[in-house]
Amino acid sequence: MASYHSLITLALTTALIGGCIASDDDDDLNARHYTLHTATDTVSSEGVKTTRVLDNSWDYRSELSDYSNDSAASVDFNDYKVLLIDLGLRPSGGYAIRFDDVREEDDYVRVEYTLLTPSSDINCHYTSGYTNPFVFEAIETRKEILVSESIGTNSCPPDTQ
Repeated sequence: MASYHSLITLALTTALIGGCIASDDDDDLNARHYTLHTATDTVSSEGVKTTRVLDNSWDYRSELSDYSNDSAASVDFNDYKVLLIDLGLRPSGGYAIRFDDVREEDDYVRVEYTLLTPSSDINCHYTSGYTNPFVFEAIETRKEILVSESIGTNSCPPDTQ
């Protein structure tokens, strides 16, 4: 019995050490980022698909006021930029933004995201009115930000199946 517990302990320790080594390498390349504001059920003033990089508090507050009544979060623009991704006016719910990678390169930060479209599953139920999905994402960098987009399908929300 003791050798069984030792074997499990050894396996878990190996997995944890291996996981730490792999994640440390990834952390060196991934830029830190966090979501400031996001919504899918509101319609912005223009409803036009756009991507903007905001590098000062005034621009951030001004853009946010077009999307939400939320107060602007505190952002240190000496270390961060804010990326606004607006999917524009969409005919229903089920559209979303998924960040896939935020990676720091030598001279820039590459942000990869997926525009998720509603599932074609007839058992999925989405908002029937127009939506305007958007996200304000703070990214720790003073470098240029390059954005690339792909398209994918959103899974059914768990409460609608």
